[in-house]
Amino acid sequence: GAAANGQAAQLREALAALSDRQREVLHLVFYQEMTVAQAADAMDVSVGSARTHYHRGKERLRALLAVEEPA
Repeated sequence: GAAANGQAAQLREALAALSDRQREVLHLVFYQEMTVAQAADAMDVSVGSARTHYHRGKERLRALLAVEEPA
């Protein structure tokens, strides 16, 4: 429906605001169903680095998406 399309557009905009690394690790974990460790391997970065990008990306997304949506 229209609400879902709006949410999808909002998510795309929020994802576009992330760094490439943050976007990449979130994509691998959520859409490719990888663990953070597998994503790190795929991205050729350390697990610690991938974990950092993952958490920062998630927090950034949450913050960006929270602005639009009244609780």
